[in-house]
Amino acid sequence: MGAPMIRRLIDAGHSVRVWNRTAAKAEALREHGAEVVLYPGAVAAGAQIVIAIIENGAAIHEVLFAQGLASQMHPGQVMVDMSSIAPEQAVDIGRQLERLGIAYIDAPISGGPDGAQAGTMAIMAGGGEAALAIARPALQCMGRLTHVGPLGAGQTTKLLNQTITSTTIAAISEIMVLARQLGLEPARVCEALSGGFADSKVLQIHGKRMAERNFVPGGHVRTFLKDLNHAASLIAGLGLQLPVADLARSHFAELASTGHAQDDISAIVLVTESHNTHALGPNPGQ
Repeated sequence: MGAPMIRRLIDAGHSVRVWNRTAAKAEALREHGAEVVLYPGAVAAGAQIVIAIIENGAAIHEVLFAQGLASQMHPGQVMVDMSSIAPEQAVDIGRQLERLGIAYIDAPISGGPDGAQAGTMAIMAGGGEAALAIARPALQCMGRLTHVGPLGAGQTTKLLNQTITSTTIAAISEIMVLARQLGLEPARVCEALSGGFADSKVLQIHGKRMAERNFVPGGHVRTFLKDLNHAASLIAGLGLQLPVADLARSHFAELASTGHAQDDISAIVLVTESHNTHALGPNPGQ
């Protein structure tokens, strides 16, 4: 996700300095005009905003505080965290940075690699208006920005997004299995539903992946499940019972536990098939 986002920033005329925990990923951006640095704190030198997109809350905390990025930033800079982390983690990080005079925006994204390439991602931002005004020109190069509320609101909104996505993709997996069992071509069914009330990006992208048995990751099961577990904690903390969301999460937990944590989330169809081997036979995808 990060690489196409950076390319869009550079193409829009922004000067970009990059660092990655995997050096080769940063190095690949050099030929597109990015300046590659060797340690995280170096990205902050002379920058107006610093943008991070890292796998989880522990990793972003490590980069900011243990590896010294925050210590190299100065008052007046804006830190934009586009990682998907727990809302309480975002609030905690934001408060620590604010004590250093650094504004923090939690701005997770949705839209996948295709959205990152096209600059059409949904960007859900939490934090102060003044900081967001500084970051807005850069963020709008990458997608559609919405300020959803105070610190942590961006991450909370991302969990709502992931809950919708999980329940939708689980339902699509059932329709793909049902269509095949009825003698219909799943890809043709997806095409027929296009433009109707059942249509969605999830159907278009992941229905196609299911039909093609293409589970090469665009979004990993392991990171998606991380978000669903954060959502489950949020729901439980409110005393709510949301059985559809809980069922979808349990399917992804089962998928991860059966060796598919590194696969694309469209592999959820494998769980649906495994629950129906009595009707589908031993090779349901054939």
